[in-house]
Amino acid sequence: MESVSPYAVSATNRSGLIVIVETLFMTWMIIVSLIRLYMRLAINGPVKIDDVIVFAGSLMAVAHVGTIMDAISHGLGRSEDESSPSNLTRAGKVAFPSPRTPKLSF
Repeated sequence: MESVSPYAVSATNRSGLIVIVETLFMTWMIIVSLIRLYMRLAINGPVKIDDVIVFAGSLMAVAHVGTIMDAISHGLGRSEDESSPSNLTRAGKVAFPSPRTPKLSF
């Protein structure tokens, strides 16, 4: 019995490639952030504002990976033929949310 991987890379399905790249770079970012934290606490002294900004950016990057993974589960990376129109719409809304425009009243 042949099993099909949910994230197989093919000519029409690139979702597996997106998962690999996203998790690879997120793992690298977390490792570098932890090394930076260790270096700051053990060698260089107290945590400063630049470290706080880096860690805040890291948290935002992890949230970004979460949204991309949600979009992949709804069809991001697959061809239109392999996904239903509602899943493609949902993937587009997750990956590329439209900015809210403020309503001006005079």
